Amino acid sequence: MRILLLGDHSSYHCGSDAVWQTIRRLLSRDATLVEPWQEHDAVVMNGEGTMHHGSTGFHAKMRRLNQAQITGRRSYLINTLWHENPLEYDPVLARLDGLMTRGEASRADLMLRHNEAANATLDLSYFEPIDESALSYDWTGRIVTTDFWVENFEFAWLSADFARDWLRVDLREISWSSLVKSLRTADLLVTGRHHAMYAAARARLPFVLLRGNSHKFLDLLSAIPTPIPVALKQAEILPMIKWAQDNRTVYNQLFDAIEKCPEPDLLAPRPTGGVPITKFYEAEALAKVADARRNYLEAGKHWIEAAQTGDNPATPLRQAALSYLRAGRIEDGMRALVEARAALPGKLNLVHFFPKCPQTISGGSAEKALLFTTRFWTAPTPHLHEKGGWGEAALSAAAAILLKDDDRFRAEAARMMAIAEARSPVDAVAARLALTFYLIHQTRNLLAEEFWDAHAPAGRPEWETVEDNFHVLTRTLPFSERTRGARDRLAAELAKPAMSKRTDLRFALLEHDWWTRAPDRSRAEDAVAHARAAPSDAAIFECALSSCIEATETGLAADLARNAKPPLLAAVAQKNAAIAAFLRETGLGPKDETIDDIAGFMARSRQVEQELIERLSDPQRSLAIVGNAPSELGRGSGAGIDGRDEVVRFNRFRIGGEWAADYGSRVTVVFSVLAAKDAFVYYGDLPPGTIICFMPCKRRFIERNWQRVAELEAAGFRICFPFMNVLGDLGRALGAWPTTGLMILHRLKAIRTSLRRSDLFGFAGGPDETGRYAYDSGRQGNDMHDWAGERAALEAMMQD
Repeated sequence: MRILLLGDHSSYHCGSDAVWQTIRRLLSRDATLVEPWQEHDAVVMNGEGTMHHGSTGFHAKMRRLNQAQITGRRSYLINTLWHENPLEYDPVLARLDGLMTRGEASRADLMLRHNEAANATLDLSYFEPIDESALSYDWTGRIVTTDFWVENFEFAWLSADFARDWLRVDLREISWSSLVKSLRTADLLVTGRHHAMYAAARARLPFVLLRGNSHKFLDLLSAIPTPIPVALKQAEILPMIKWAQDNRTVYNQLFDAIEKCPEPDLLAPRPTGGVPITKFYEAEALAKVADARRNYLEAGKHWIEAAQTGDNPATPLRQAALSYLRAGRIEDGMRALVEARAALPGKLNLVHFFPKCPQTISGGSAEKALLFTTRFWTAPTPHLHEKGGWGEAALSAAAAILLKDDDRFRAEAARMMAIAEARSPVDAVAARLALTFYLIHQTRNLLAEEFWDAHAPAGRPEWETVEDNFHVLTRTLPFSERTRGARDRLAAELAKPAMSKRTDLRFALLEHDWWTRAPDRSRAEDAVAHARAAPSDAAIFECALSSCIEATETGLAADLARNAKPPLLAAVAQKNAAIAAFLRETGLGPKDETIDDIAGFMARSRQVEQELIERLSDPQRSLAIVGNAPSELGRGSGAGIDGRDEVVRFNRFRIGGEWAADYGSRVTVVFSVLAAKDAFVYYGDLPPGTIICFMPCKRRFIERNWQRVAELEAAGFRICFPFMNVLGDLGRALGAWPTTGLMILHRLKAIRTSLRRSDLFGFAGGPDETGRYAYDSGRQGNDMHDWAGERAALEAMMQD
């Protein structure tokens, strides 16, 4: 067959040249290519990238195909983009002998808009052989960039300031083989060029795309179900680069898929009958793309659609919550969160979204970071909040908290709940939870409990009410009688057959008991019962075994360890310092260097603890116990503090410099409830040999973070974990969360038998008249602590 081949764009750039050479090579196998003035049997048109939105090139090519048909010649349109073209040439499309797009998106457009079936393959540049002898460049470690399509300017380059360190490559000034070979050495490609994307795919190089004037990129990207996002504007390029670097496996899926594509038969007959059309993409895929572009409002909408159409709504609802919260949509985000929990209780509940420790947020999910940043509440995106909605009222109530205007808070909170309750029970639950946990984060625990009690929504499931009350009360008044009642009601719920598989609540209950109940056999037996009810849950097993060890119930602990599956025991011991030490002391557990290292570290810490107790209990050694209250300012106590044998300080403190005159310059012992990650920040410049005593609010803090604490030991500090039960002991006695200072005084009184007022500095029993409770900053007091109870307890300890 004699073929007239049209649509030569080879002079445009190397990608178009690769297309043209591939077409000529493939057609020449079974046909003769002729010149326009020679006789021919068929016209083959290379559609390439002009066939979109009724462009001038589109009209010219379709008219030429129509002319071929009128003169009785066969007609083929190959390697074509097709995107939202007018319908006037539908008769020409219907008469084509062959129709082949360069991807699925174009084939779908032809079917959906024109009811025309087409074959689909890759852009033909992909099949051009690479000349391995061609010149190549070493772009190792470089981000390579090309030009981009810009409306009204066609193609342009990113500014030098934006792409300062990137290597510019012009497709008009390099051969196809040189481009592919050189890209093999690069780190990443950032492009707006369709053929540059194909060159990167041929080189198996991840790429970042900036949207062009058609769906040309989707033609290739739709080859796999996992979406690769396309930046819609320049500002999205940088987050797309991070996404590409974090998702190399997605690109490998694409590269693996297209490498299996055979060279096409360009003269293949058209498909008969309808062609199934893939939806580009499903709602979940579109949501992931929007999240990657940081268009969180769009992502939230797609996640909601995915929840409505999928079999398992809980996970997309949770993702919708996260996306909406990132967009500043507190109403939509919290509503999705509440619905997610209802859809899958036990997997998605409050414990996953709100702080597990009553005093601090100790890291965790992105939802926590969003819900508890001041900026989220004080600097929302104005147009994203529904005017007159409960979200607007919630922000106003939160502002009142920051201004310490409790009366205004109560009024705004009541207005918020009235709006939410009028909308739906889900809105009422969502609003109540959001504001309650914001109050807890601001350490306004008593006000949080007051608000929580005043606005209990009606018509909610019993399990939800019991669970929510437990989570809130354990974060407001964890040691109160009321909280113990909530704990017992939750335990009763878990005894019901319908709730027996709620391992999440078992863990929450077990962890709460761990730091509020005395470490005795009763608590250990309860913990073992939870572990036996959930034998495959690693977190529950870890908590139970640690509870037995802490209660010195060696027999219970040994039985639990022996009956555990070896991989579970090894995995827990490699993370938990107390368990590792116990296994080595008892000869249980697997041989493992990590476990040996942990056990050695814990043994050294116990030696330091013993020395510490001997030093602090020696009545011949003078003692200065220095709190952080501003009560010493202006008193000139620094010299007296520094003259003592032992100088004990707490948490965040400042010494020397401007503080030396009133608070001294020495420290020998630090008691800290700070997170291990903060230890070097506050203690890294202290003298080597200083004893740092960690007393975390959460027991797993030490056991799970032993490596970070061990780094302090390697830097010359001496580490121990004394007085581990003091939080629970004193908390139960006070019925409230004790301060670190009072906890230490409580223990020092026990080991020294007496305390003198003259040994105490910087203890005021509460904030000063301005609300400040730290001498070195403006940190304000809070209602987490029972200050009256603290002062009474302090008075009872004094001997002079």
